[in-house]
Amino acid sequence: DVDGLALSDLSPYTSFSFWYGSQELLPGTPSSSTRVWNYTQQRVLWTVDWMVQRLGASHDPERLYVVGGSMGAIGAMYLLAEYPERFAAALLRNGLYDLKATDYRNPSLFQRLFGDFKLDLETRQGLPILERTNAVFMASRDPSQEWPVLRTLSGRHDETVGWMSAVGFMRGLAEIGRPAVHYFDERTH
Repeated sequence: DVDGLALSDLSPYTSFSFWYGSQELLPGTPSSSTRVWNYTQQRVLWTVDWMVQRLGASHDPERLYVVGGSMGAIGAMYLLAEYPERFAAALLRNGLYDLKATDYRNPSLFQRLFGDFKLDLETRQGLPILERTNAVFMASRDPSQEWPVLRTLSGRHDETVGWMSAVGFMRGLAEIGRPAVHYFDERTH
């Protein structure tokens, strides 16, 4: 018996939020004091909590998984990186794990949401957005906190999100000692 929660990431201005949120003045131009608000992530967590409450005693916390591909993998990683204790495992396909990687196709999409990278706006929680969106940084923040098993699948020919961030992610998780299995194949995006 499986319950699948498939949510929408529609945002009025950009039509997406990478399952996280945006700078608070969007569609306006942010200043250095503008914060990035994780409103979509909060909505997702509220929905997960609602579903868990609805399931009641039939919910098994050892069987709550986060899964995503492309933009869904990015958002799933943002969610997992902040709340690893909530998930039993993660499956991420063709994600971007570091916005500072130089081989993904369209950084302007992220900069429209999170502000120009030169500003490196802080989130409402106080982390600069380029740290908050770096999966290795987030995985190393509290080495004593357990993480679920991560399984990633990336394409060697992916020009949309590239592959450099996946390689850095694999290396970083291995150095930190996080449980993970990574696969590369010949796929594009």
